[in-house]
Order: sequence, then C-alpha cells, then structure tokens
Amino acid sequence: MEYQIIENNEFDMIEVATVGPFDMQDHKSMVAAIQKTNYFKSGKPLLIDHSNSPARGLSNDQIRILGNRANAFSYAEGDRKCAIVVSQGTIEFGLGRMWQGYADHSMSANLQIFLSREAAVAWLVEPDPTP
Repeated sequence: MEYQIIENNEFDMIEVATVGPFDMQDHKSMVAAIQKTNYFKSGKPLLIDHSNSPARGLSNDQIRILGNRANAFSYAEGDRKCAIVVSQGTIEFGLGRMWQGYADHSMSANLQIFLSREAAVAWLVEPDPTP
C-alpha cells in the first residue's frame, strides 16, 4: 500500500490517499509519517482516503490492532475531526465500522467512516454544533 500525505489548503485539512492492497506494516508506517508532519501537529481535520486500498481479508484481530493504533492521533494538540473513506462495498464499510468501534475508545478525535470523499469532506468542513 502506497500513501501520499498533503496539506489540503482548499479545505484547511490534512489529506492522506492510499493506493494498493491494504497492508498492516504499510499502515503502521503511514501513521508514523502522518504524525511527523508539521501540519498534523496543528490539529487540522484529517481525511484518510482508503477507497483505492481494498481491505478484504483483514481479520478481527488485525482490525483491533488498527483501532488501537488510532490513539496515535489523540496526542496531537487539540481535538480533531477524522474522516476515513473506504472502498465502495459493504465488506470494506463493515470493516471500517468495526475499526471505528475499536478506535472510538482511544481517540479524542471525532471519527466517522464514509463511502465517498465528497461526503467526508462535507462533514469535515461543517462547523461543529455549539453545545
């Protein structure tokens, strides 16, 4: 799995796009690379687009490991929104929701899974409701 990390100035967010079959070791490297960027430390919203990285075949244990890895994003300054785009398919969406269940307890970020980049961006840029 290859990845590219960019600062998306149009929407004032960090965007990561992955390509190729989902790989656990590549994911670990990706998380470390995201954390090292200067714009990650800013607390900007984060969009990770896995729509071109099929994740079929991941086990429940692997999904749990990925969810526990999510706490890396909680160490950034301030809370952030994090949108994950998965491949168009019920399997990938289901795996994403499983990951969300494992990740929610370890993240201070507001996390959602999406089937399209457009829906993810719309959610990331919408203002948070006032409590």
